[in-house]
Amino acid sequence: MSTLGLVEPPNRSVLGAGFLLSSLMLTHLNNGTPVVLLMLAYASFGVGYGMVNPAITNNTIACILLSQAGVAAAIASTSRQVGAALGIAVAGTVVATGRARG
Repeated sequence: MSTLGLVEPPNRSVLGAGFLLSSLMLTHLNNGTPVVLLMLAYASFGVGYGMVNPAITNNTIACILLSQAGVAAAIASTSRQVGAALGIAVAGTVVATGRARG
């Protein structure tokens, strides 16, 4: 906990390395990629995402008046969902473009 009572996010270098590792694993996919490697990449990405979310939500709500906590949580959740949807769309576009070029 920080001095303000906010939840400290996990070590940024560990999170960055985990996201980089999972991203690199996902960029080298082909028809012969073992399912175990795919599951490992998804699991490492999911663990990192799961470690970041509680800290973001707690810090967002902790900075807001109690009467506005519900609105803050809703905005944080909506922002997270929009970001995830855009990330999936961009990743899908990159993968489809890469596969179309051969």
